[in-house]
Amino acid sequence: MLQETGERQVKTSWAQVDFDHKMRYEFAASLVCDHARIADVGCGIGYGSYFMATSTPCQSVLGVDISEEAIEYAKTFYAHQNITFLRADAVELQEQITEKFDLITAFEVVEHIENAREFLMQLAKMLNANGLIVLSTPNESVLPFDKDTFRFHHRHYTLDELKELVHQADLDTIHCFSQNGTVVYDFSGNAMHVFVCQKKGETAKLTATASIADTPLNRMMACFERVNWLLEHVPQKNTRELVTQLEEIALAKSKLYHHLRIRKDAFFRKFNPTICLDNPNFSDVIGPLREGTEITQKFQCDKDGFCAVSVLPAIYEKKFVGRLITALHNEKNDLIAFHIFSKIYDNSEIIIWFLPIRESAGKNFYLKLYLEELGSDSALTFYVTEQTDGTALYKNEKQLENTLTYRMLFE
Repeated sequence: MLQETGERQVKTSWAQVDFDHKMRYEFAASLVCDHARIADVGCGIGYGSYFMATSTPCQSVLGVDISEEAIEYAKTFYAHQNITFLRADAVELQEQITEKFDLITAFEVVEHIENAREFLMQLAKMLNANGLIVLSTPNESVLPFDKDTFRFHHRHYTLDELKELVHQADLDTIHCFSQNGTVVYDFSGNAMHVFVCQKKGETAKLTATASIADTPLNRMMACFERVNWLLEHVPQKNTRELVTQLEEIALAKSKLYHHLRIRKDAFFRKFNPTICLDNPNFSDVIGPLREGTEITQKFQCDKDGFCAVSVLPAIYEKKFVGRLITALHNEKNDLIAFHIFSKIYDNSEIIIWFLPIRESAGKNFYLKLYLEELGSDSALTFYVTEQTDGTALYKNEKQLENTLTYRMLFE
C-alpha cells in the first residue's frame, strides 16, 4: 500500500488533498480552453488529473507517473471517463506518448530529474501550437537544497537558473508566478516557482485568473507568508534563510509605507477640487451652533458624476452629544441623499455618499444640516472661508457672507 513520504500525497478524495497542492491545479485549470487535451506529468495518485478532468471544459487528460503503485492507486480512486493513466519514465516520455497536448502540467517534477533540460525539451515536443507548460519547483533562494532534507531531489533552482533551464530547453517563459502555501502570486520570489512556458516563437496568450496581483501590499503579505512557511517546513537548524526573510519583511514594510504615502497624496489630489479644503488658513468658523439650527449650503457642481459631499466640523468640547441630520437636494429640491450622524469628531470630515450624479456639471445643489437633541454642554461649529462664486451659505434662512468649507468627491 502506498505510504505518505512528504513527496507524494496519498488521499482518496480531492477534499483531503493539501491546499497548496490544490492551488497549483486550480491555477492550471484557469488556463484550460475548450476541448483542450491535457497531460499531467508526474501526476502521482491522480487527484490533479481528476480535478482538471471534472472542473474544466477539456477534452481529455493523460496522467503520467513513474510509479506503478501510484498509477494503480489513481485508477482505483480517481478513475474518470476522460482520464487515461499511464506508467512512464519522465525522461522517456516520447517513446510511449505520440499525441500532442494543449496544456502540460509538471508540478514538483524537475527537481527530481538529473537531466531536467532533456525532460523539458521532451515536454516542448509534446505541445500543440500555442500550447502551454505549467511547472512548479522549489525556489533555491528560499529553500536551499540540502540532500539530507530533500533526499528525493537532485537540486533546486533560483529564479535566474530556472529561466536559463527553460531557455536551454527551447522554451520561452511567458510569466514567472510563485507560491506560498495556498496563494499563487503574480510575481516571483516565494517558496515555490510556478512558471508558465511555451515553445519558442509561439504566441500563446496568458489568461490566468487564479493569481494575486503584484502590488506592494501583496509583496508585504507574501513576505509574512514566506516566513510562516519556513517556520513550518524548514528544519530549525537552517536559520540563515529565516533571518534573510525577516530582513526582507522590514524592507517590504518600508517600501509599502512609501507606496501608501504616494497613494495618499494622489488620492487627495484627485478628490480635492480647488473649491474645497483649498486653504489651510480657514478664515473663520460658523457657530457655535445650537439645537434647532439649520445650515444650508448652496453650491454649483463643476464636474460630472460627483458621488459625495463633505464638510469639516470643529467641536468645542471633547465629545459631541446630539444628532446632526444631513441632506443633499438638487435645484428642484428633490432629495438625493441623507444621513444622520450621532458621532462627530473634531477635524474629521462628515461625508454624505450617494450614487454618481450624471450630467450634473453647472447645476446647483443644496446641502442642508440640522442639529437636534444637542447636549447642554456640547456645541458644534463648521469651518468657513470667504464666499466664492456659485455658492451661498444660510443659517436659519438668513444668508451669511461666508462659504461652508466643503468638498465634492467625483466618480
